[in-house]
Amino acid sequence: MPNIRTRIFQCTTSSPFPMSRIRKQPILPSVMNLLLMLYAIRRLQSVVLCMMRATEPQLERPCTCQRKKKRCYCFRPHRNENWLFSRYSTGWKCGLHADWTELTGCVDQELDKNEGETAKRRYFYITLLREPIARYLSEFRHVQRGATWKNARHWCLGRHATTDELPPCYNGIL
Repeated sequence: MPNIRTRIFQCTTSSPFPMSRIRKQPILPSVMNLLLMLYAIRRLQSVVLCMMRATEPQLERPCTCQRKKKRCYCFRPHRNENWLFSRYSTGWKCGLHADWTELTGCVDQELDKNEGETAKRRYFYITLLREPIARYLSEFRHVQRGATWKNARHWCLGRHATTDELPPCYNGIL
């Protein structure tokens, strides 16, 4: 098994995504028995990274993407098994911007359903970090335009968390 190290890519500008800041080395080939998991933290433009990496010509079987539908099919060579789990390759299977607990608790079940069989998988997680103030301003402008996260789920031990399990974030007093 090759030594695979987690790579952290940092975006230091808000927009457009600085493609020149990303190393052009392949992260991992689609032939390895790993599943690349894109942990998409909202307002980080990580989807751009994912789409760019997924279509690299160095891969034996790059993803095939449908541009206007924002959909990619990322299968291993000679098998119809996914090697990439992201918003564009599988959809929001684990919920909108699923948190770590929600994502890790649902991915096996969703992929088994998609691929029609139970498989033992190994995961390689990747995300994108962004300069905090640029990310905050992006989130602020997103909400100003009408975005809401009211449909986001809070997950605990494979079920929806109760209000007692969630600590209050703000009590209304400054």
